Amino acid sequence: MRRRGVIVTYSMAELNENHDLQDESDLEMSVLRLRAGGLTLRASAATVEESVNNVSTASLKVDPADLVAPVDLAGPIEVTVDVAQTDGDPLEHPLFTGHVTASHAEVDGGLSLRATAGIELSETAVGFVRTQHVNPHEEFYLIARLGGLPPERINAAGTALLTPETFVIEVPLQGIRVDRPIEVMGIHLLPLDLLGDGKVPWGPFTPLAKEIEDRWGKPTARARAQVEGRLMYEAEQTALQSIELALNGILATATYGLSVDPWNRTLNFERDRLRFRPTAIPIVYALGLSTQRRWIHDLPGPAQATDTRFGDQLDRWSALLQQPPSPVVARGLRALRDAADESRDVFDRCHALFSVLEYYAASVSMPPVVSKESRRLAAKAIKELALPGRELQVLRDAINQVNGAPLLAKVRMQAEQDRVPFNPSEWSLLAGLRRARNSTVHGRVADDAPGPDDIRWGVSIAARLLLHRWIAESAQRTGTVDRMERAD
Repeated sequence: MRRRGVIVTYSMAELNENHDLQDESDLEMSVLRLRAGGLTLRASAATVEESVNNVSTASLKVDPADLVAPVDLAGPIEVTVDVAQTDGDPLEHPLFTGHVTASHAEVDGGLSLRATAGIELSETAVGFVRTQHVNPHEEFYLIARLGGLPPERINAAGTALLTPETFVIEVPLQGIRVDRPIEVMGIHLLPLDLLGDGKVPWGPFTPLAKEIEDRWGKPTARARAQVEGRLMYEAEQTALQSIELALNGILATATYGLSVDPWNRTLNFERDRLRFRPTAIPIVYALGLSTQRRWIHDLPGPAQATDTRFGDQLDRWSALLQQPPSPVVARGLRALRDAADESRDVFDRCHALFSVLEYYAASVSMPPVVSKESRRLAAKAIKELALPGRELQVLRDAINQVNGAPLLAKVRMQAEQDRVPFNPSEWSLLAGLRRARNSTVHGRVADDAPGPDDIRWGVSIAARLLLHRWIAESAQRTGTVDRMERAD
């Protein structure tokens, strides 16, 4: 194992001091472990490089004998070393966490990996940021959050000194006009030129008017919220959620087409309102009323799309890609595009992911748990209960649907038939994503929104399932794609 860096280095002596090792020979008994895709693999070599003003990187090698199963590399990885102790169990020492950027097969059948820490910073485009009277630690926190890092991975010590205050948050709007301030759910919708004197025609966005108009077009109004908080970034996130909710509420009232409102008052109808789409331009202004600290910045978009050289992929998948998929798989591929679209809301992507799985398992027929005769006897028995008609019908429906299998059970059966590689952690991931999806579909608030790593891993699993189904269907239909080709 080697670990090197420009500034941050770890010598044997430092490891001994930090972990009470008696001598360097203890490290000869170390075990390198790679956790990825729900699996724990033994690594034969690792090099971790760290330097100031740069992200950490790691190079890893897994020998063929240690590749206990195929591993999905779409999610995060962790590299640890089990260091033997003179007394007690080995001590697990973390070496690296990050994401695989590239891998390739070795001649001996092993796997070499290249990984980078803080991949969010390279996959997310951070635009312009202008600040005034802002604590440098809070500026650092802002940049890190805009770069995609979650708060638990940011240690900006100076932010602990900030005291709570009231923040004013504004965003420019398009698609909606107001001629006076209007309050909606605590959000104030303002005319673009609130004062009407032309001196600051776009309010706090006036200095950036040309850039905003060039990038997004001219705003038509502004939305303002006031939020109590300590960190300005977290306050603006709360405000942005409230502004989005207000705009969604306004959208519902505009696209309401019934001739009377819920209070039975006649409504005038204007067809143009059906195409009404009030949206916030992705730029935000924040001001602390007590400290007068302020900033203005654009909001990060989804992870940057990349161009991929397709030649190698075409060579590997050519036998499959020459055969069009079945209509069901084609619809699954369309849903996969939605699930992979990082510009979409995380719950929308989660819903699209399970649309993929619905298409994947569409042809599965699960063996009945309750026999036809048992269902007949149950239906006969409830007739004798003298229940009201509605209750009797509900019980009949329940009996008829008693053999309806959960989606993931159907997916598991189809995956086994298609011989799709899976591990228990991946089933657990899909179950967690399913719970989050069901919470939103049934009107409940999910305790934890799925993270980007979970969604990407889920998308990778969905792609795996669809491609295996495509291969199986092509083999059945034409016989031109042999299953053994998947071992290439």
